[in-house]
Order: sequence, then C-alpha cells, then structure tokens
Amino acid sequence: MLRTATSHREVNRAVIGISWFWAVGAAYLGQLPAFAKEILAVDQQVVTLMLATFSVGIGAGSIACERMLKGEISTRFAALAALGMALAGLDLYWSGGLAARTGSEIGIGDFLATLAGLHVLADLFLLAAFGGLFTVPFYAIVQARSEPSQRARAVAANNIMNAIYVVVSSVAVVLLLRAGIGVRGVFLVAAAGNALVGFWAWRLLRR
Repeated sequence: MLRTATSHREVNRAVIGISWFWAVGAAYLGQLPAFAKEILAVDQQVVTLMLATFSVGIGAGSIACERMLKGEISTRFAALAALGMALAGLDLYWSGGLAARTGSEIGIGDFLATLAGLHVLADLFLLAAFGGLFTVPFYAIVQARSEPSQRARAVAANNIMNAIYVVVSSVAVVLLLRAGIGVRGVFLVAAAGNALVGFWAWRLLRR
C-alpha cells in the first residue's frame, strides 16, 4: 500500500503533508494537559476549553480553505498556512511564558479574565486554523489524484503514514522532555518544524 501511494509523486507529497499535520497535532495536543496544569496552573475545565478551541480552529481553517480555493484542488496556500502555524506556535511559546503562574489552580472565569489567558486561546485557535488551511488540500489531492482503482489503497497508505508520523512525534517529544527542554520548548521545536515545512511547500510551488 505504501508503494502504491509513493508511486504517484503528487499523492506521495500530499501524504507527507497530511502526516506532518498529524505529527504536529499529536505533539501539541499531547502536551496541552501538562502545559495547562504545570505552566498555566488551570483546572480541567480550562483544559477542555483549550481542546475545544483547538477543534473549532481546525474547523474554521477548513471552511476558510474551501472559501479561498472555491472548490479548486490546489496547495497554493500550503506554504502560507505552514508559516502561519509556525508563527502561531512561536507566539504560543511566548504567551505561555506570559501566562505562567504558580499556586492553586484557577477556573475558566479567572482564566478568561486575564489578557494572557485570552492570548493563549487565540494562539491555539490560530495554530489550529492554519493547520486546517494546510491539510485540507492535501486530503483532496490524495482522493482526486490517485488512480480510481488504487484510491482505497492510497487512503489506507495515508492512514499508515499518519500513524507512523504520530509515533515518531511521540518518541521525539519524550526525548525532548527527558533532555529537559520542557513543554514550552516542545512547542518551540514544533514551530521551527512548521517553518521548515513551509519552506518545503514553497519550494514545491516553484517547481
């Protein structure tokens, strides 16, 4: 199945793009509870709010992608979206530092009453929205550009690659945390990775 997907150049690139999105998403979502508890000192309700904000952001980005492309299957916004993820991730690293606190956990009301808390939520929303803008065209390419007789195999191969990237991402996060980089450091590394992927997408558009 992997050979089937990689035999078509455009589909193979789309699978890589989707898998990167899953890898970055796993890194951020996997560390959000620790980020909320250890750095922001907020309760479980705020964690749920942060996860919901991320989910809504992906939906908003996906809708924006459809509106911007008007049904066209194109990755012309992929580089911009990856850069947006990088900048939002970088700002999340910064806003997390501003919102960092110690002491007893606070709830949603107290969290939303601070500009630092709203800043963190805005970063999460933008990160996810740019992620939706980035990944939707790649999914469309996998379905539209693969041979009809091999489409199911291409989709299955995409799912396999997604799982591999998520596992590699999880291992990398564990190694980074053991190296003492911290949760915010993981966010910073992910932002740098998104910047590199943005450069990769820009290079592809030039060819």
